[in-house]
Amino acid sequence: VMGIDMEGQIVQSNKLCMDIFEKKSVVILGADRREALSEEINLMIDNIVECGSGFKFISIEGKCFRVKGVMMKHHDGQEGIILTFDEECEGK
Repeated sequence: VMGIDMEGQIVQSNKLCMDIFEKKSVVILGADRREALSEEINLMIDNIVECGSGFKFISIEGKCFRVKGVMMKHHDGQEGIILTFDEECEGK
């Protein structure tokens, strides 16, 4: 699970996401998504901002993940994007 605020800062990450993305010696928590994530994931995030949700199969570090995302809009004004990464690409 990864949380990204509307300014593009990665504000939440579970251990799986840290393990996936920090292999490149990049600390993702607090990083700008445009610098820490691939172009493919950033394009997906842009689409989620426009459409509200989406999913895509993406290869990361030689593993295939089903990446799902959704916009989060809270009544107190907090907005952001939540991504989940499921390692499940059998037959994809």
